[in-house]
Amino acid sequence: MIPELEGLGDDAGLAIAFLLRANVRWMVCQFSDAKEECDRAIVSARAAGDGQWVFVATTMGATAGLLGSAPVSEVAAVLDQVDAEAVTFPSLRPFASGARGSLLAMLGQFDEARRLSDKGMRLATELRGSVNPGLYENRCRIESLAGDHDAAERFVGRSSTSW
Repeated sequence: MIPELEGLGDDAGLAIAFLLRANVRWMVCQFSDAKEECDRAIVSARAAGDGQWVFVATTMGATAGLLGSAPVSEVAAVLDQVDAEAVTFPSLRPFASGARGSLLAMLGQFDEARRLSDKGMRLATELRGSVNPGLYENRCRIESLAGDHDAAERFVGRSSTSW
């Protein structure tokens, strides 16, 4: 369908199509490929003027970067893009903070990772009135990397009951 959507100039349809392809890649843990599809979706969503799909593609693409095999410098560059997008889409700020915390945890900077995770949760509560389950999952990952499995379990439990 992508060639047909391109022929029609349907940017909104293309954004959705690229996100669907990203989801397929995600389900089989092909995170680099999922990120590439998200990058295409961002371009189409911007062209369509659809902030919701920009948000979805940005968060999914950045998370794919964190879960995949990309070098830390590449993931940091993706998170810099998320920070830039957050200027236009403030709803990205909680995610940006939490994701940056995840990256720092991978580098062993656990205190700063926790601080950014807490900041993300606080921002989410201020902006939306609640914390997205993904931020709890992120914190679970931080605590697991830090070796605090009891704390990780508490956050994963909050994540699964938030849906």
